[in-house]
Order: sequence, then structure tokens, then C-alpha cells
Amino acid sequence: MKKIIGIFALSALLFACDTTDETSLSGRTDTVYFDDSEATLDITNLDPGTVSFDVLVSKSASNARTLTLDVDASSTAIASTYAIDAATLTIPANSITGTVTVNGVYDASIPSTGTENLILNLDGDLGLQSANPGIGATNKQFNITINRSCVNPANVPADYFVGDYTLANISAFIGPAVGDVNFEEVTVTLTVNGANPNLRDFTTTILPTWSADNGVVANIDVTASIEFTALSGVVLTDIGTNIGCGSEIVFKTAGADNSAWIVCDDDTITVNYTEDDNTDCGGPFLGSAFSLTKI
Repeated sequence: MKKIIGIFALSALLFACDTTDETSLSGRTDTVYFDDSEATLDITNLDPGTVSFDVLVSKSASNARTLTLDVDASSTAIASTYAIDAATLTIPANSITGTVTVNGVYDASIPSTGTENLILNLDGDLGLQSANPGIGATNKQFNITINRSCVNPANVPADYFVGDYTLANISAFIGPAVGDVNFEEVTVTLTVNGANPNLRDFTTTILPTWSADNGVVANIDVTASIEFTALSGVVLTDIGTNIGCGSEIVFKTAGADNSAWIVCDDDTITVNYTEDDNTDCGGPFLGSAFSLTKI
């Protein structure tokens, strides 16, 4: 009978040791680690995005515990594009899980597209070590892939492509054929169209130096418009030239060849267009273009 009682006593002692908090076992401490190892944060001009991930500890405590995350030296993330929510750097009292949040930040001063990696290290602070063989492998490092991109809205902002721009011809057929350019290369002022917020109007001169040829006078001042569309790109609305081979040569949209645009950049743009789409003088002539560069 005494032997049996001794076995029960030994079992009870072993059970008590097994359930004792690790912090009391020969200086060993609780383990803190990331529940996963990677996530993705998408940042756009319309939605800066956010990402959350869990940090675990091996045992709970009666008090809340604060975490420390360090940015690893190998991280390529741009500091102005993210913010770690300090209020989430904690393991709540009586819990083994804390959820950390990293908020994306859209920074208009840097290129609107790009990919970087934010690599975070979990410090073994406040008595919490980052590795413990007793619970197997742990994640000490967390990698957030940050993708930056620009999304064009349905309606462009009122200050997008507004103001003074330098117009330069890139390619054309009719103007060079008569020793001229299609558009006068001067400063033009773009304004928002009163009826369509996605249209920009500007006054320009067609064939500025071709003042007389075969009795036809060009040098026509016109109001031109370009539209920023979601599906068709940069669209040049129809411009009559007041010259032709029977009727009138018209400059108009390049259709499927219209250039793309991005609302996060209004420094320069290429406007593709078609000359003589109505075949008045042997057209249509494709591949014509001019650029607008902000002053």
C-alpha cells in the first residue's frame, strides 16, 4: 500500500511541475513569435490599405505585455509608405495572442507604382524570448510585401492637368507635308470643361505658318479638348482645320491607339490622334501625336 501511495505522490509532483509557468523554471521565459511569416499590403491613391497579423506567446499573463518590432536592415520599404499602429503592439492580459496592424500610407511625392518589402523583427523584450525549443520552431521575422499602384477614378480631380503646358508635336502627316506643324508649339492653358469634369479645354493654332497655299489660308485658332476616359484612354475630341481637298480635314481620336493616362502624374502626357479620318485628302493618317508638358 505504501508503494502505491508513493507512485501517486510522484505523479502529482510531475503534473505540478508541468503546469508551472515557464518563467519560474530555471530562468526560462515565455516564448513570443509571429503566428505567420508573410503578408501583402496594397497601397493605392484611393485606398492606402491595411494589414494585420498575430503575435503569440506561449503562456498568458495577468498583465498586458508590450511588444517591440524592429525594421530589419534588409528591408526595402519606403518609410513614408507605412505606419505601425503603436496601440496594437501588445499582448492583452490573460491572452496569448496580440494582433498587430500596419497601415499603408499613400505618398504623392514618390513614384506611384512600385514594390518593396517591409521586414520586421520581433524583439525578445520584457522577459519574452523569441525562440524556445520546448514549443518547436517559431517565426521571429515577418515580411510584408508592399505593392504601390495608382487607380484612375471615374471623375478626375479638378486640379488634374490644369494650368500652363508646353505643346510639342511628336509626329504628323499633313503639317510636315506642307512644311509646317499641325499644332503651334507654344504654351497652352488647360481648363476644366464646364459640362464635363473629365474634359480639358485649351486654345491652339492649327498649321500656324501655312498662311497661303493654293489660295487656302490656314493659321486657324481653335478650342481643342482632350478627355480622360477609363476605357478609351486620352481622347482628342474632333478638331476642324478649315482646310481640305473638297470638304474639311479633321483631327480626331486615335481610337484603340489612344495613349494611357495615370491620375497620379500630371507632369506630361502624350495625345495620340488621327488626321483626316473622313478621307477628304487621302487619309486616314494614323500615328499622329503631340505632347503636353507642365511648366
